[in-house]
Amino acid sequence: MSIVAPFSAIHCIGLSHRTAAAALRERAAFPPDSLAAALGNARRTPGIERLVIVSTCHRTELYAELPNVFESDCAAATEREARLIDWLASMRSLDRNLVASHTYSHHTMYAVRHLFRLTAGLDSVVLGEPQILSQAAAALRESVAAHAASPALKKLFKAAVRAGERARASVWGRLRAADLGTAAIGAASACLANHGQTLAESRVAVVGAGEIAELVMAALGAAGSRNATVLSRTADRAVAVAARHGGAARRLEELEPVLADVDAAIFAIAATGAVVDAESVRRVLDARAGRPLVLIDVSLPRNVDPAVRTVPGARLVDIDELGPHVARLHADRALMVPAVERIVGEELSLLQRSAPAGKPASWPQLAGT
Repeated sequence: MSIVAPFSAIHCIGLSHRTAAAALRERAAFPPDSLAAALGNARRTPGIERLVIVSTCHRTELYAELPNVFESDCAAATEREARLIDWLASMRSLDRNLVASHTYSHHTMYAVRHLFRLTAGLDSVVLGEPQILSQAAAALRESVAAHAASPALKKLFKAAVRAGERARASVWGRLRAADLGTAAIGAASACLANHGQTLAESRVAVVGAGEIAELVMAALGAAGSRNATVLSRTADRAVAVAARHGGAARRLEELEPVLADVDAAIFAIAATGAVVDAESVRRVLDARAGRPLVLIDVSLPRNVDPAVRTVPGARLVDIDELGPHVARLHADRALMVPAVERIVGEELSLLQRSAPAGKPASWPQLAGT
């Protein structure tokens, strides 16, 4: 396979829901307020310097431009992979061998194709979910702001976002909604049904006022729920989200009394650690006169301490346990994968044709990278 300039030097390493459990992913993730410093560190690290970090609930991936990485030079590619793993482990204070054992790696055109499939929604927990598009675009903006994005990385990410937008407009956007919020509502509905309740008649708390919380509120409305409360650190944000979806708004400081009243709570707030622990859930359940409480945690880092599972009367479902509810969403979406793969192939061809003259390439035709 020939290599398209200027992407012969692109290398990607990452760990995701396919290779690592939530406990490791949350430790490997870069909190939003740490990205600028991390990218600044990369700029000062010889042999890395040019980097984009994609860090989400489901993955942490590093895209670097590392000169002179060619397919035929396997030793060089392996050395550069090791360098990126070393850097990630150091930045996130993780054991190097632990990171390496859960990491995948792509270089040159395989890295390019992996990113295109990612932005097209083909590597997401929920096929075709739209959040990855905004996350990839935000990752590029962060890198540009830190002067860490090379011209090749800028061109690559812009092309990948364009491919994802086309997949969204042509395929995924024409199907019924399917995203992390929808999966969370499916999990809550199933847990409530085990207690003889329907989602429509239940009181639900949504902890957070960001993009995922918006999706949860939209899914609640679609499911017929009209008794939802949004909680956020910022009162104005809670009020705005609640107003758009016909719910009530409370401050995060009021979480315990709200939990004492609702039937289910869905957690989707950006936090560096748990906002609910086992002791607080015990207090809440003591005030509920024996009524069980369903907690759905779709955040990473996790909002709900896993020790909550040990509290009688509490039913916790975390981000790695949404599989059965995601599978139901995939029933019609899996049929659309070939159409999206064709879009990815066409967009890769466009990128190929934009390469400097005399640098043709044939793209990897793999089932998944």
